[in-house]
Amino acid sequence: VVGGVLGVCAVFLFRSLFTRRSPTTNAWFNVEAFKEVGEIVAYKLLVKELVDRSSPAFGPTGQKWFGWFISEGQMIVILDLQIDYMYDLRSDDFRISRGSAGEFIVSMPVCQHHVIVRDIKFRHEQGQQVLSWLLPGALSKALGRNVSIEERNQIISDAKSKAGQLAQDQAEHLRTDIQRSAEKTIGSIARGFGAGRVRFDFKATDKSRQTIDVASQLAA
Repeated sequence: VVGGVLGVCAVFLFRSLFTRRSPTTNAWFNVEAFKEVGEIVAYKLLVKELVDRSSPAFGPTGQKWFGWFISEGQMIVILDLQIDYMYDLRSDDFRISRGSAGEFIVSMPVCQHHVIVRDIKFRHEQGQQVLSWLLPGALSKALGRNVSIEERNQIISDAKSKAGQLAQDQAEHLRTDIQRSAEKTIGSIARGFGAGRVRFDFKATDKSRQTIDVASQLAA
């Protein structure tokens, strides 16, 4: 797992939020500026996940076709994934209020996960050659027969389910790092523009706030 890329845009917008121009500055009004920023990526993971017959079952349905591909087809699968952990600053849950002694309290929305399946690679358990899904005919060659469109789509669907589980597991494991990354960047910018102290309030992760896509080459 390789991770830790922080992306925050439009720094100048923090100036209007945190600079105390007058005692009557309305915090909620200033939050509106963040809606133009949209989403910020607090943490990025590039993952190569190996899946074989020793891996746990996938999800409530067992992902039967993917399981067959690995077990009966005697395949080892390598999922090449990108996972972005992000915060949507357009959310109504994103709020900034003023505390005592010049403190700002930043209430963050739920952390979202955007997962991209960039490639699916596989090899036979007894072989050494690693084949990419992107190579024409590679899947049929590995299984020794023609593979239907329905079967290909099912493998992709099950791979997405596995990727989603991994993203959720990593979100729990990396929660402190993800929050610290967002906190460090927003806090330092805020203090640079006049905020004395900044305190953050984070919500628990939510699996329903997850999107999973596949690279266009895989879906073709």
